[in-house]
Amino acid sequence: MSETSAPIQTDTPGSDFPARLAGVDTWLQREAAFWLKKAGDEQGLLAEARADGWQLKQWGKSVFGQVGNGPGRLLVYLPPGRASAVNLAALMAATQSWQTTGDLPLTLKFLYGPVEEALLAGHSEDLAADAIIYVRGDYRRGRPLVSLGVKGLLEVELRVKTMSKDAPSAYSEVMPGASWLLVQAITALKSESLEVQIEDFEEGLSPLPFEESQALRKALPDFKPELAQRLRDYGLNEYIFNLNDWLVLQTQYMVPTVNVSALECGSFDTSGRLKLPATARARLDFLLVPYQDPAQVFEKLRQHLLTREFGPQLEIIQLPGAFRPSHTPLTARFVQDVLAAGEAIGAPPLVAPIGLFSGPLAALKEAAGNPPALCFGLGRSRVSRADFTTQARWLAHLFPLVLSGDAAMFEIYPDRPAPAAKKLTEPPDTPDLTDLSQLIPDFPELDLPDEPFGSLTENESGNSGQS
Repeated sequence: MSETSAPIQTDTPGSDFPARLAGVDTWLQREAAFWLKKAGDEQGLLAEARADGWQLKQWGKSVFGQVGNGPGRLLVYLPPGRASAVNLAALMAATQSWQTTGDLPLTLKFLYGPVEEALLAGHSEDLAADAIIYVRGDYRRGRPLVSLGVKGLLEVELRVKTMSKDAPSAYSEVMPGASWLLVQAITALKSESLEVQIEDFEEGLSPLPFEESQALRKALPDFKPELAQRLRDYGLNEYIFNLNDWLVLQTQYMVPTVNVSALECGSFDTSGRLKLPATARARLDFLLVPYQDPAQVFEKLRQHLLTREFGPQLEIIQLPGAFRPSHTPLTARFVQDVLAAGEAIGAPPLVAPIGLFSGPLAALKEAAGNPPALCFGLGRSRVSRADFTTQARWLAHLFPLVLSGDAAMFEIYPDRPAPAAKKLTEPPDTPDLTDLSQLIPDFPELDLPDEPFGSLTENESGNSGQS
């Protein structure tokens, strides 16, 4: 919610959010199974939306919808993917649960389908919002995962052409082969300890805020089974450099990645034997963290390779589909409202500082007026009724909270602690283990304790990776 929006006065006569929420919960518990069955019928869901009063517009391959006229404006983005329809069904169920008891307490909008920055910029008036939910995430043992943003994405193709055609391999000591030049270009990107060698690649990065590091540390017990299963799924015994679970979490959320996703050179057929390849190419992807810009990273990559004097044989091409990273602080009011609503329905969320995926969230925020935004949702097309009901109830409990003030929050959840007078600061005697310089260079020599913050008792894939 934007800081400038006027709060609704929920202490006026007739305010009945707590009573209505009780009715909403009862309705959803009864009707969740019906909506879950409809989750496989995208067109049926859109028809249901029209019947429930949603105003729908077709924007290219995307659908925009709006319903209600309350003072708070919530925009829900449902990206393309297998889980989009089930998340749309949960949103429709949450909306109808309020409509059965009266008017919606907010203006609710959704955008469903693939989008591009130009499309978003051209519809800024429709997209204007006080808060954004990017529906992407998953549930872990009944607990939803909230991500405070998305990673950025840059994809690059390296193309090498050294000759007009392949030559016999006997000439490899006197004629230039494309394969060796491509290998040299790729190996110039990382050291033996996997430290990125691109000059100023980490410029502008900062340590993970203390509050977010603590939240991630609290979630570690819930991530441990997933981290162990991941090793089994990929036939591994350990993570690189034998990183422990805590360092795996810190690294995957905080450290930008440089990956070679595809290589092409020569042929393994009989026709490719004893040949010196004339052409070769590789596709790279960079998953970026907050304050990195894909355009700037591409320019740094280009300069890095140009200074190695690979010559005109090496072509460096930025592929379409780049995304900037986006992040909303854990201390933002809307984030705290989302977490409080999850706790109120018995599903205290896990918190990750950023999602392990990329998407157009930064452009969406700009088009909507730069409100706070976060990510959560059902990560699979097949979900349990319990998780589906939790998702629908969670959304329904959020609707009256998109009001830019604490009045509604304290009426609905009267026992909620008052906000802290100032942000938490890291105790001076707590070791700074969120410094990127301790995570990126020279992994093998890391010697950090398993419990860096002491004992804490509390306890999801687009263009990108996992949720």
